[in-house]
Amino acid sequence: MKKIIIILIFIFANACSNESSIEINKNEVNFKIDLDKVFAVDFSSVFDSLRIFQPNDAAIVASADDILLHKNYVIIVDFLKLKQVQVFDISGKFLFDIKATGKGPKEFKVPLKVRVNSAGDKLLIYCSLTKKILEFDFKGNFIREVGIPEIGLLGDFIEKDEEILFIDALTNSRAQRIGKLNLRTYEKDKNINYLVNPSPFFRIFGSKDRYLFNFLDDSKVLFKDLYSNYLVEYDWDGSFETYVFEINNNQLYLDSSDVYQLYEIKELLNNNYYNTIGEGVVSSKNWKMIPIGEGLKNIGTLIFSTAEKKLIPVLKFNNDMDEVFTFSSVSDQSFSQMGNLLFKFDYQFLTQRLDNMDLDKNPYRDVLEKFKGNENENPIFFIYSLKDDFNFEF
Repeated sequence: MKKIIIILIFIFANACSNESSIEINKNEVNFKIDLDKVFAVDFSSVFDSLRIFQPNDAAIVASADDILLHKNYVIIVDFLKLKQVQVFDISGKFLFDIKATGKGPKEFKVPLKVRVNSAGDKLLIYCSLTKKILEFDFKGNFIREVGIPEIGLLGDFIEKDEEILFIDALTNSRAQRIGKLNLRTYEKDKNINYLVNPSPFFRIFGSKDRYLFNFLDDSKVLFKDLYSNYLVEYDWDGSFETYVFEINNNQLYLDSSDVYQLYEIKELLNNNYYNTIGEGVVSSKNWKMIPIGEGLKNIGTLIFSTAEKKLIPVLKFNNDMDEVFTFSSVSDQSFSQMGNLLFKFDYQFLTQRLDNMDLDKNPYRDVLEKFKGNENENPIFFIYSLKDDFNFEF
Protein backbone atom coordinates (compact mmCIF):
# COMPACT_ATOMS: atom_id res chain seq x y z
CA MET A 1 0.00 0.00 0.00
CA LYS A 2 1.32 3.40 -0.92
CA LYS A 3 2.51 5.64 1.88
CA ILE A 4 1.55 9.23 2.35
CA ILE A 5 4.42 11.21 0.84
CA ILE A 6 4.59 13.68 3.66
CA ILE A 7 3.35 12.74 7.09
CA LEU A 8 -0.02 14.37 7.67
CA ILE A 9 0.91 15.85 11.02
CA PHE A 10 3.83 17.62 9.36
CA ILE A 11 1.48 19.02 6.74
CA PHE A 12 -0.98 20.28 9.30
CA ALA A 13 1.72 21.89 11.39
CA ASN A 14 2.95 23.77 8.33
CA ALA A 15 -0.60 24.63 7.25
CA CYS A 16 -1.14 26.37 10.58
CA SER A 17 2.25 28.05 10.72
CA ASN A 18 2.88 31.74 10.11
CA GLU A 19 3.13 30.97 6.39
CA SER A 20 -0.58 30.09 6.30
CA SER A 21 -2.16 32.29 8.94
CA ILE A 22 -5.79 32.75 9.93
CA GLU A 23 -7.35 36.05 10.97
CA ILE A 24 -10.83 36.18 12.47
CA ASN A 25 -12.78 39.44 12.36
CA LYS A 26 -16.47 40.11 12.88
CA ASN A 27 -18.37 37.87 10.45
CA GLU A 28 -15.17 37.24 8.46
CA VAL A 29 -12.40 34.64 8.59
CA ASN A 30 -9.33 35.39 6.48
CA PHE A 31 -7.10 32.47 5.42
CA LYS A 32 -3.67 33.59 4.17
CA ILE A 33 -2.15 30.68 2.26
CA ASP A 34 1.40 30.17 1.02
CA LEU A 35 1.81 27.47 -1.65
CA ASP A 36 5.60 27.36 -1.83
CA LYS A 37 5.69 23.87 -0.32
CA VAL A 38 4.19 20.86 -2.08
CA PHE A 39 2.04 18.58 0.07
CA ALA A 40 0.61 15.26 -1.04
CA VAL A 41 -1.87 12.88 0.60
CA ASP A 42 -3.45 9.57 -0.28
CA PHE A 43 -7.05 9.38 -1.47
CA SER A 44 -7.79 6.88 1.30
CA SER A 45 -6.90 9.49 3.93
CA VAL A 46 -9.79 11.76 2.89
CA PHE A 47 -12.25 9.49 1.03
CA ASP A 48 -14.22 6.71 2.64
CA SER A 49 -15.28 4.69 -0.37
CA LEU A 50 -15.74 4.62 -4.12
CA ARG A 51 -18.85 3.69 -6.07
CA ILE A 52 -18.67 3.21 -9.83
CA PHE A 53 -21.90 3.91 -11.66
CA GLN A 54 -22.92 3.49 -15.32
CA PRO A 55 -26.48 4.13 -16.53
CA ASN A 56 -27.73 1.01 -18.29
CA ASP A 57 -28.40 1.15 -22.01
CA ALA A 58 -32.18 1.09 -21.57
CA ALA A 59 -31.78 4.87 -21.84
CA ILE A 60 -29.12 6.73 -23.81
CA VAL A 61 -27.35 9.49 -21.89
CA ALA A 62 -26.70 12.07 -24.59
CA SER A 63 -25.34 14.80 -22.32
CA ALA A 64 -24.73 14.75 -18.56
CA ASP A 65 -24.65 18.46 -17.80
CA ASP A 66 -25.38 18.04 -14.10
CA ILE A 67 -25.53 15.05 -11.78
CA LEU A 68 -27.52 14.79 -8.56
CA LEU A 69 -27.28 12.04 -5.96
CA HIS A 70 -30.25 11.45 -3.70
CA LYS A 71 -30.52 8.35 -1.53
CA ASN A 72 -30.40 5.49 -4.07
CA TYR A 73 -31.23 7.73 -7.02
CA VAL A 74 -28.85 9.16 -9.60
CA ILE A 75 -30.41 12.09 -11.46
CA ILE A 76 -28.84 13.13 -14.76
CA VAL A 77 -29.73 16.53 -16.20
CA ASP A 78 -29.36 17.08 -19.95
CA PHE A 79 -30.10 20.71 -20.80
CA LEU A 80 -27.84 20.94 -23.87
CA LYS A 81 -29.00 18.15 -26.18
CA LEU A 82 -32.22 16.27 -25.40
CA LYS A 83 -33.58 18.74 -22.79
CA GLN A 84 -34.57 16.10 -20.26
CA VAL A 85 -34.06 14.73 -16.76
CA GLN A 86 -33.21 11.02 -16.43
CA VAL A 87 -33.48 9.11 -13.15
CA PHE A 88 -31.63 5.84 -12.43
CA ASP A 89 -31.07 3.78 -9.32
CA ILE A 90 -27.53 3.39 -8.05
CA SER A 91 -27.16 0.03 -9.82
CA GLY A 92 -27.64 1.82 -13.14
CA LYS A 93 -31.24 0.71 -13.77
CA PHE A 94 -33.28 3.29 -15.71
CA LEU A 95 -36.38 4.35 -13.77
CA PHE A 96 -38.02 7.24 -15.62
CA ASP A 97 -37.40 10.49 -17.45
CA ILE A 98 -39.03 13.91 -17.55
CA LYS A 99 -38.75 15.49 -20.99
CA ALA A 100 -39.18 19.04 -22.24
CA THR A 101 -42.53 19.28 -24.02
CA GLY A 102 -43.28 22.99 -24.47
CA LYS A 103 -44.20 26.22 -22.73
CA GLY A 104 -47.76 25.50 -21.65
CA PRO A 105 -49.10 24.48 -18.22
CA LYS A 106 -47.17 21.56 -16.67
CA GLU A 107 -44.54 21.92 -19.43
CA PHE A 108 -40.99 23.24 -19.69
CA LYS A 109 -38.66 23.95 -22.60
CA VAL A 110 -35.27 23.36 -20.92
CA PRO A 111 -34.36 21.92 -17.47
CA LEU A 112 -31.70 24.52 -16.69
CA LYS A 113 -31.51 23.77 -12.95
CA VAL A 114 -32.81 20.66 -11.20
CA ARG A 115 -32.78 20.22 -7.43
CA VAL A 116 -34.24 17.82 -4.86
CA ASN A 117 -36.35 19.36 -2.09
CA SER A 118 -35.28 19.07 1.55
CA ALA A 119 -38.00 16.49 2.30
CA GLY A 120 -36.49 14.31 -0.43
CA ASP A 121 -39.74 13.51 -2.23
CA LYS A 122 -39.78 16.02 -5.11
CA LEU A 123 -37.73 17.06 -8.11
CA LEU A 124 -37.75 20.82 -8.71
CA ILE A 125 -37.05 21.83 -12.32
CA TYR A 126 -36.33 25.46 -13.24
CA CYS A 127 -36.98 26.51 -16.85
CA SER A 128 -35.33 29.84 -17.70
CA LEU A 129 -37.31 30.26 -20.94
CA THR A 130 -40.72 30.01 -19.28
CA LYS A 131 -39.49 31.46 -15.94
CA LYS A 132 -41.08 28.91 -13.66
CA ILE A 133 -40.23 26.11 -11.23
CA LEU A 134 -42.06 22.81 -11.78
CA GLU A 135 -42.37 20.08 -9.16
CA PHE A 136 -42.48 16.35 -9.93
CA ASP A 137 -42.57 13.33 -7.65
CA PHE A 138 -40.08 10.46 -7.83
CA LYS A 139 -42.21 8.60 -10.33
CA GLY A 140 -42.10 11.48 -12.78
CA ASN A 141 -45.63 12.74 -12.07
CA PHE A 142 -46.30 16.48 -12.24
CA ILE A 143 -47.35 18.13 -8.94
CA ARG A 144 -47.43 21.91 -9.45
CA GLU A 145 -45.60 24.87 -10.95
CA VAL A 146 -44.70 28.32 -9.66
CA GLY A 147 -44.09 31.26 -11.98
CA ILE A 148 -41.16 33.55 -11.04
CA PRO A 149 -41.01 36.06 -13.95
CA GLU A 150 -39.70 38.80 -11.64
CA ILE A 151 -36.30 37.06 -11.36
CA GLY A 152 -34.03 37.70 -14.34
CA LEU A 153 -32.23 34.33 -14.33
CA LEU A 154 -32.20 31.78 -11.54
CA GLY A 155 -28.48 30.97 -11.50
CA ASP A 156 -28.94 28.42 -8.72
CA PHE A 157 -31.33 27.61 -5.89
CA ILE A 158 -31.72 25.38 -2.84
CA GLU A 159 -35.06 24.47 -1.24
CA LYS A 160 -35.91 23.97 2.42
CA ASP A 161 -39.45 23.64 3.79
CA GLU A 162 -40.97 25.24 0.66
CA GLU A 163 -38.62 28.21 0.75
CA ILE A 164 -35.91 28.61 -1.88
CA LEU A 165 -32.67 30.49 -1.43
CA PHE A 166 -31.59 31.61 -4.89
CA ILE A 167 -29.04 33.53 -6.96
CA ASP A 168 -30.18 35.99 -9.62
CA ALA A 169 -27.43 35.65 -12.23
CA LEU A 170 -28.63 38.60 -14.33
CA THR A 171 -29.24 41.34 -11.79
CA ASN A 172 -27.21 44.54 -11.91
CA SER A 173 -27.90 45.15 -8.23
CA ARG A 174 -25.58 43.81 -5.55
CA ALA A 175 -28.46 44.13 -3.06
CA GLN A 176 -30.66 41.84 -5.18
CA ARG A 177 -28.10 39.15 -5.94
CA ILE A 178 -29.16 36.64 -3.26
CA GLY A 179 -32.77 36.20 -2.14
CA LYS A 180 -35.36 33.94 -0.56
CA LEU A 181 -38.98 33.31 -1.48
CA ASN A 182 -41.74 30.94 -0.46
CA LEU A 183 -42.91 28.64 -3.26
CA ARG A 184 -46.29 28.12 -1.59
CA THR A 185 -47.18 31.83 -1.34
CA TYR A 186 -45.03 33.65 -3.91
CA GLU A 187 -47.50 33.88 -6.77
CA LYS A 188 -49.90 35.71 -4.45
CA ASP A 189 -47.63 37.87 -2.29
CA LYS A 190 -44.62 38.34 -4.66
CA ASN A 191 -42.49 38.64 -1.54
CA ILE A 192 -38.70 38.27 -1.92
CA ASN A 193 -36.42 38.65 1.08
CA TYR A 194 -32.99 39.71 -0.14
CA LEU A 195 -29.90 38.72 1.86
CA VAL A 196 -26.72 40.69 2.48
CA ASN A 197 -24.01 39.77 -0.04
CA PRO A 198 -20.60 40.41 1.59
CA SER A 199 -18.55 38.98 -1.30
CA PRO A 200 -17.31 41.19 -4.18
CA PHE A 201 -19.95 41.86 -6.82
CA PHE A 202 -18.76 41.45 -10.41
CA ARG A 203 -21.01 41.70 -13.41
CA ILE A 204 -19.95 38.98 -15.85
CA PHE A 205 -21.68 37.76 -19.00
CA GLY A 206 -21.61 34.11 -18.07
CA SER A 207 -22.94 31.56 -15.68
CA LYS A 208 -21.85 28.32 -14.04
CA ASP A 209 -23.42 25.09 -12.82
CA ARG A 210 -23.51 25.84 -9.12
CA TYR A 211 -23.33 28.83 -6.81
CA LEU A 212 -24.98 27.28 -3.73
CA PHE A 213 -23.97 24.20 -1.73
CA ASN A 214 -25.93 22.47 1.03
CA PHE A 215 -24.61 21.40 4.39
CA LEU A 216 -25.37 17.74 5.11
CA ASP A 217 -27.99 18.64 7.70
CA ASP A 218 -29.59 21.39 5.55
CA SER A 219 -28.96 23.90 8.36
CA LYS A 220 -26.78 26.20 6.27
CA VAL A 221 -25.89 27.06 2.69
CA LEU A 222 -22.52 27.98 1.17
CA PHE A 223 -22.44 30.62 -1.59
CA LYS A 224 -19.52 30.76 -4.05
CA ASP A 225 -19.66 33.42 -6.76
CA LEU A 226 -17.89 33.30 -10.11
CA TYR A 227 -14.13 34.04 -9.93
CA SER A 228 -14.32 35.07 -6.29
CA ASN A 229 -11.99 34.09 -3.43
CA TYR A 230 -14.90 34.46 -1.01
CA LEU A 231 -17.15 31.79 0.46
CA VAL A 232 -20.25 32.97 2.33
CA GLU A 233 -21.92 30.67 4.84
CA TYR A 234 -25.62 31.55 5.27
CA ASP A 235 -28.07 30.43 7.91
CA TRP A 236 -31.64 30.21 6.63
CA ASP A 237 -32.53 33.27 8.72
CA GLY A 238 -30.10 35.34 6.63
CA SER A 239 -27.22 35.63 9.10
CA PHE A 240 -23.83 34.83 7.59
CA GLU A 241 -20.10 34.33 8.03
CA THR A 242 -17.57 35.04 5.30
CA TYR A 243 -14.39 33.11 4.48
CA VAL A 244 -11.73 34.90 2.44
CA PHE A 245 -8.85 32.94 0.86
CA GLU A 246 -5.73 35.00 0.07
CA ILE A 247 -3.37 32.75 -1.86
CA ASN A 248 0.27 33.78 -2.38
CA ASN A 249 -0.84 37.45 -2.24
CA ASN A 250 -1.65 37.15 -5.94
CA GLN A 251 -5.34 37.97 -6.13
CA LEU A 252 -7.70 38.80 -8.99
CA TYR A 253 -9.47 42.14 -8.50
CA LEU A 254 -12.31 43.29 -10.78
CA ASP A 255 -14.04 46.65 -10.97
CA SER A 256 -17.67 46.31 -9.88
CA SER A 257 -18.62 49.26 -12.10
CA ASP A 258 -17.61 47.39 -15.27
CA VAL A 259 -19.28 44.51 -17.08
CA TYR A 260 -16.87 41.73 -18.13
CA GLN A 261 -17.00 39.09 -20.81
CA LEU A 262 -15.80 35.63 -19.78
CA TYR A 263 -12.92 35.76 -22.28
CA GLU A 264 -11.67 38.99 -20.64
CA ILE A 265 -11.49 37.30 -17.23
CA LYS A 266 -9.70 34.30 -18.70
CA GLU A 267 -7.15 36.56 -20.39
CA LEU A 268 -6.46 38.30 -17.08
CA LEU A 269 -6.00 34.97 -15.32
CA ASN A 270 -3.80 33.53 -18.06
CA ASN A 271 -1.56 36.59 -18.35
CA ASN A 272 -1.08 37.24 -14.63
CA TYR A 273 -1.28 33.73 -13.09
CA TYR A 274 -3.71 34.98 -10.47
CA ASN A 275 -4.54 32.52 -7.70
CA THR A 276 -8.23 31.77 -7.23
CA ILE A 277 -10.35 29.18 -5.50
CA GLY A 278 -12.44 26.99 -7.78
CA GLU A 279 -16.15 26.89 -8.41
CA GLY A 280 -17.14 23.59 -6.78
CA VAL A 281 -17.34 22.74 -3.07
CA VAL A 282 -17.51 19.21 -1.64
CA SER A 283 -18.78 19.04 1.96
CA SER A 284 -18.78 16.28 4.53
CA LYS A 285 -19.98 16.63 8.11
CA ASN A 286 -16.87 18.41 9.35
CA TRP A 287 -14.78 19.24 6.28
CA LYS A 288 -14.98 20.96 2.92
CA MET A 289 -12.88 20.68 -0.19
CA ILE A 290 -12.37 23.22 -2.98
CA PRO A 291 -9.84 23.51 -5.86
CA ILE A 292 -7.00 26.05 -6.02
CA GLY A 293 -6.31 27.73 -9.34
CA GLU A 294 -3.28 29.46 -10.80
CA GLY A 295 -4.17 31.27 -13.99
CA LEU A 296 -6.41 28.89 -15.92
CA LYS A 297 -4.99 25.72 -14.30
CA ASN A 298 -6.05 23.84 -11.18
CA ILE A 299 -2.90 23.35 -9.09
CA GLY A 300 -4.20 21.98 -5.83
CA THR A 301 -6.98 21.65 -3.29
CA LEU A 302 -7.92 23.33 -0.03
CA ILE A 303 -9.35 21.09 2.69
CA PHE A 304 -10.82 23.17 5.48
CA SER A 305 -13.21 23.26 8.41
CA THR A 306 -15.46 26.31 8.74
CA ALA A 307 -16.51 25.23 12.23
CA GLU A 308 -12.96 24.85 13.59
CA LYS A 309 -11.33 27.48 11.32
CA LYS A 310 -8.66 25.03 10.15
CA LEU A 311 -7.19 24.65 6.69
CA ILE A 312 -4.89 22.22 4.86
CA PRO A 313 -3.47 23.04 1.41
CA VAL A 314 -2.92 19.88 -0.68
CA LEU A 315 -1.16 20.11 -4.04
CA LYS A 316 -1.33 16.45 -5.02
CA PHE A 317 -3.48 13.39 -4.34
CA ASN A 318 -2.18 9.85 -4.65
CA ASN A 319 -5.07 7.70 -5.85
CA ASP A 320 -4.38 4.62 -3.76
CA MET A 321 -8.00 3.46 -3.95
CA ASP A 322 -8.77 2.42 -7.54
CA GLU A 323 -5.47 3.68 -9.07
CA VAL A 324 -7.19 4.32 -12.39
CA PHE A 325 -6.36 8.02 -12.51
CA THR A 326 -4.00 10.27 -10.61
CA PHE A 327 -5.16 13.67 -9.44
CA SER A 328 -3.05 16.80 -9.06
CA SER A 329 -6.11 18.50 -7.58
CA VAL A 330 -9.84 18.18 -7.11
CA SER A 331 -10.87 19.43 -10.52
CA ASP A 332 -13.60 21.93 -11.29
CA GLN A 333 -14.61 19.55 -14.05
CA SER A 334 -15.98 17.20 -11.42
CA PHE A 335 -19.50 17.38 -10.00
CA SER A 336 -19.55 18.65 -6.41
CA GLN A 337 -22.20 17.07 -4.20
CA MET A 338 -22.93 16.86 -0.50
CA GLY A 339 -20.34 14.42 0.77
CA ASN A 340 -19.36 13.23 -2.69
CA LEU A 341 -17.00 14.06 -5.52
CA LEU A 342 -18.11 12.78 -8.94
CA PHE A 343 -15.98 12.34 -12.04
CA LYS A 344 -17.53 11.59 -15.42
CA PHE A 345 -15.52 9.49 -17.89
CA ASP A 346 -16.19 8.73 -21.51
CA TYR A 347 -16.72 4.99 -22.01
CA GLN A 348 -14.04 4.59 -24.69
CA PHE A 349 -11.52 6.70 -22.78
CA LEU A 350 -11.96 4.65 -19.62
CA THR A 351 -11.81 1.26 -21.33
CA GLN A 352 -8.60 2.24 -23.14
CA ARG A 353 -7.12 3.23 -19.80
CA LEU A 354 -8.17 -0.08 -18.22
CA ASP A 355 -6.64 -2.04 -21.12
CA ASN A 356 -3.25 -0.63 -20.15
CA MET A 357 -3.56 -1.43 -16.45
CA ASP A 358 -2.74 -4.50 -14.41
CA LEU A 359 -5.93 -5.07 -12.39
CA ASP A 360 -4.86 -8.28 -10.64
CA LYS A 361 -4.32 -6.62 -7.25
CA ASN A 362 -6.73 -3.75 -7.72
CA PRO A 363 -9.39 -3.69 -4.96
CA TYR A 364 -12.00 -2.66 -7.57
CA ARG A 365 -10.97 -5.32 -10.06
CA ASP A 366 -14.36 -7.04 -10.31
CA VAL A 367 -16.32 -3.92 -11.19
CA LEU A 368 -13.62 -2.43 -13.45
CA GLU A 369 -13.22 -5.59 -15.53
CA LYS A 370 -16.94 -5.49 -16.36
CA PHE A 371 -16.29 -2.50 -18.58
CA LYS A 372 -13.93 -4.45 -20.83
CA GLY A 373 -15.96 -5.68 -23.77
CA ASN A 374 -19.11 -4.02 -22.45
CA GLU A 375 -21.28 -2.70 -25.30
CA ASN A 376 -22.97 -0.08 -23.12
CA GLU A 377 -21.47 3.25 -24.24
CA ASN A 378 -23.10 5.49 -21.65
CA PRO A 379 -20.66 7.57 -19.56
CA ILE A 380 -19.19 6.08 -16.40
CA PHE A 381 -19.15 7.92 -13.09
CA PHE A 382 -16.67 7.50 -10.24
CA ILE A 383 -18.27 8.64 -6.97
CA TYR A 384 -15.82 9.24 -4.11
CA SER A 385 -17.37 9.75 -0.65
CA LEU A 386 -15.59 12.27 1.58
CA LYS A 387 -14.95 11.16 5.16
CA ASP A 388 -16.93 12.90 7.88
CA ASP A 389 -13.92 13.21 10.14
CA PHE A 390 -10.24 12.84 9.27
CA ASN A 391 -9.04 12.83 12.89
CA PHE A 392 -6.35 15.31 11.93
CA GLU A 393 -4.06 16.72 14.61
CA PHE A 394 -2.98 20.35 14.35
